[in-house]
Amino acid sequence: MSLCGPFPADYRDDMGEQWLKKVKTLELPHDPNYEFTSFLGSPPDIKKWQGYGLPIDQFSTQNGVCITKGKRWALNIDPQT
Repeated sequence: MSLCGPFPADYRDDMGEQWLKKVKTLELPHDPNYEFTSFLGSPPDIKKWQGYGLPIDQFSTQNGVCITKGKRWALNIDPQT
């Protein structure tokens, strides 16, 4: 979570793909349906954020999870508004 926070969506996706490839190569047990936002966020909270105006894209939802679950101050720049 901390390592991906400051990067744009396409870079985060690329890092996730590389991570998953390494997990498969090492034959580590994993959930093939893993989603960062589903693991650390709760659907009711995410719906509430969207009700307050958070865009519904994955990048914005990931930022919301980072802000609410992180132990440090988050710096998020929303390119949409």
